[in-house]
Order: sequence, then C-alpha cells, then structure tokens
Amino acid sequence: MAPGSIIMVHSTVRPSTIEELAGAAAVAGVDLIDVCVSAGALGKSRLDRVAIVGADAGTYRRCAEVLNEIGTPVLAGGPGSASRVKLLNNLLTTATVGTTEVALRVGELAGIDRRVLQRVFLSGSAASTPLSMMVRRPDPTSHRYRMLRKDLDLAVSSLGPAAADGRGSRGQRHSIGSSSRCGNSSTILALRALTWRSDKRAASSALPPMMASAMR
Repeated sequence: MAPGSIIMVHSTVRPSTIEELAGAAAVAGVDLIDVCVSAGALGKSRLDRVAIVGADAGTYRRCAEVLNEIGTPVLAGGPGSASRVKLLNNLLTTATVGTTEVALRVGELAGIDRRVLQRVFLSGSAASTPLSMMVRRPDPTSHRYRMLRKDLDLAVSSLGPAAADGRGSRGQRHSIGSSSRCGNSSTILALRALTWRSDKRAASSALPPMMASAMR
C-alpha cells in the first residue's frame, strides 16, 4: 500500500489491537484509523447512523467526505478511541436489552400480554433505541445476542483493567469491574439475560428471586 494511504477498520475489536495495527502501519507511512458505526432505531440511512472515529485531527479532516457518507462523524480521539467508545456504547445497549427482556418476562408472569408491554415501553419513559430494535427489527436467530455477548466480554476485558485505578473529576472510581452496585449489577444482569437465551437455569441462578422466576 502506498505511503499516505488510509486504512479504516470498522470491526468492533480490542482498542489495543487498533493501536498495535496503527503503529505497524505508521512504519510504512500509512494511517490506520478505527471507524466504528452505531445505528439508531431505524439504521436504514447514514442520517440514522453515527460514525465514531479514532484518528488524529489531520487524518480525520482528510477522511471527512467519506466519513459523512458512512454516518454522522464524531471524533473520539486517536486510533483506538473509537473502539473504546463503541464498546461502552454496546455495553449500555446490552444492559438495556437484558433488563428489557427481564421486564417483559416479569410482566408476562404477572399475566400481562407481551404486546401491551412493548407498546407501553415504546411510547413511555422506558423508550430506547435497543428496545425499538428488539420490537420493530426482531432477529429470529441468536446472532444479535451472540454479537452483544462478544462485545460485552471485550468491554469487560479491555476497559475494566484500564479504568480500575482511574477516578473522575470528583474523585469517584470508575471501572466496569469495580464494586459499584449499580454498574456491577447491570453488567451481570445483562450478561445473565443474554446467557438465558441458551441456558435458562444458569442465567436464573444469579438473579434476584423475582427476576429468576420470570426467566424460567
């Protein structure tokens, strides 16, 4: 590849992988950047997609025309930064999908029609892009859930250790693997809800009694 070329990586991978590849490409005079895409509720056009970019400012400007064809570009930082943002985005998506599935199951256990629950959730304060995708763009296979599970594993392994000793501007500790009840429980709940798709008993064993019974 000729010096001055630009390689865009769209795969959701470890940020360290992007950083290593970018370093190797730089030796040959090539810029390697990560451009991660996240779709909105419809995801049918570039207007409903965001292109998360990990690149230096100069390379970002050179790619502006192409990036605008992919989606609305957002510069996250240097190479690897887009992958970190995408993993956090997918972690939040996974938690939403997991808790939504549990809420639907609890509602069904209480005798409420799933379609009624979906209509209310989509129209009220619980509305979200992951919920809209679950209802309006259902996946009859387990592919979507396998991908979320893969990204959840990547997020925990890639971002947890890096953030373990980091503190926010007010001194709070931020880590996916920290002892924070809220963060820890939401991650576990999402993981268990996804696992439940293939093993209901294993999934329900780590949940509160009411949620566990709803997932059986």
